[in-house]
Amino acid sequence: MRLRNIPRAASVLNECKEVVKNESGYRGRWHEVFGNSHPIHIEIGMGKGQFLLTLARQNPQLNYIGIERYSSVLLRAVEKFQTLNPKPSSAGTALPNDTALPNIRFICMDASDIAGAFAPGEVDRIYLNFSDPWPKARHAGRRLTSREFLARYDRVLAEDGTIEFKTDNRALFDFSVTEVLESPFFVMDRHTFDLHRDTVMNQGNIMQIGKPEEIYRKPANPFVANFIGVSNFVDCTVDGQDPKAASVKLHDGYSFQMPLRAPYSGEVILSARPEQLFFSEKGIPGKVNLSVFLGDFIQYEVQLHTGQVLELNEYTKDVDSAKADGEEVHISFNPKQVSLYRKDTEEVLSC
Repeated sequence: MRLRNIPRAASVLNECKEVVKNESGYRGRWHEVFGNSHPIHIEIGMGKGQFLLTLARQNPQLNYIGIERYSSVLLRAVEKFQTLNPKPSSAGTALPNDTALPNIRFICMDASDIAGAFAPGEVDRIYLNFSDPWPKARHAGRRLTSREFLARYDRVLAEDGTIEFKTDNRALFDFSVTEVLESPFFVMDRHTFDLHRDTVMNQGNIMQIGKPEEIYRKPANPFVANFIGVSNFVDCTVDGQDPKAASVKLHDGYSFQMPLRAPYSGEVILSARPEQLFFSEKGIPGKVNLSVFLGDFIQYEVQLHTGQVLELNEYTKDVDSAKADGEEVHISFNPKQVSLYRKDTEEVLSC
């Protein structure tokens, strides 16, 4: 299956100063990019970016670099980052923000060139999360845990550097264990076949346990919401003195009411699945950036007036024709279906 090309990806990545365009030019000089000498952790194949953004927020004493080969995929991570780090408005002020992430950068590159981007010993840790298994035997060298890639990692990792690898593909796991055991560069500190039941290795890894449909419908935090499926995240404020009818307000002025588990007022994050959003006559105003027909549904990218882009899925059986690119629209949702989290602790507030 080919990745869908997103026309705006090139311009968004080019305009984002956190996307490093000439990575080889900073080889051995990444401390200058971050303005400090903190340890550098990188994730190869960062996908939508939730893992690295969460770590960057939790560990300001570390520097993080996300590497992604495809611009259309990296775009998702960059736009998620930009919701946490809004640009100043024309008046010179930014939206309220207490989660600025100065300790993260992005690179759009093939990981096989990693030694050209980092000097020996410049990287302290490498994360490989749910990498492409490349199931065909002739593609074994493309797997990120192959002996070819392990040799590349050895060229950039510090003497006591580590690799953390997770996968849900048993064949890739078995292959990776064999490659590491036969590698002259690395020693396996620990491994497990069941991360959920390993009381040592699941420290900081297990976020929520339950049936897949339950976790999908009611994710415990934003990380789980974006890890299991796709979610849109929107910064809001809530006045929840009356938790039975809390008032939630988006930064563009749109507001709605929803019940909370307990009284709370302050900055929050709204999470909504693409299929939980729908077009309506009244709601959050925006404009269709892109529409793609995918058989049973049409996938839209809608840009809000704040500049944020949301993903919305509309089932073809419910409509006669697709919205046109550039069309002005309004988006709504059922408040009882979406999730709401505290922005500071990411604790779930919605019922």
